[in-house]
Amino acid sequence: MSEHSIGKITIADGIVVIQRDNQSIELQEGDSIYLNDIIEAKGGSVGIAFKDQTTMSIDAGSKMVVDEFVYDPETPTTGSMNANILSGNFSFVSGQIAKVGTDAMTVTTPVLTIGVRGTQVAGKASQEGEANQIVLLPNADGTVGQLLISNQSGSVLLTKAFESTTIVSSFMPPTVPVILPE
Repeated sequence: MSEHSIGKITIADGIVVIQRDNQSIELQEGDSIYLNDIIEAKGGSVGIAFKDQTTMSIDAGSKMVVDEFVYDPETPTTGSMNANILSGNFSFVSGQIAKVGTDAMTVTTPVLTIGVRGTQVAGKASQEGEANQIVLLPNADGTVGQLLISNQSGSVLLTKAFESTTIVSSFMPPTVPVILPE
């Protein structure tokens, strides 16, 4: 286990279980999470606040792991993060790391990678052969960031509020983006 916390559980609506060092541990609101913790929401949603002010939530039945997190508030122009959403519904608001530059913050699912460029996102992660959907949301101040959604078969850039794409397989490119009703 890394000796430094990368964030804290801010919402534990139901049971939150992590796998850390081959042990299953139940967490509560306020508990720290560490690099490579596998976080699972059982029976409710989980909210996480990371050290760079990124916030992320996953719904009941979802699993995720942060396998890269480099952030030093003393040098805010550097850093990187990757959150791997193994399954389920998720949303996040990017923090300081996403401001470092293109692809400093990425979120992966079993079939795609999201390059985050300062924004809010909602999505569903599924296994190969099932729909993975990503939606670009407007920021609280009304601005809209960008998301580069890619896999080995292609990529699309989402730039408009409520723009969405779906990917079913890593062997098929993302669908042409569509604007969802608000």
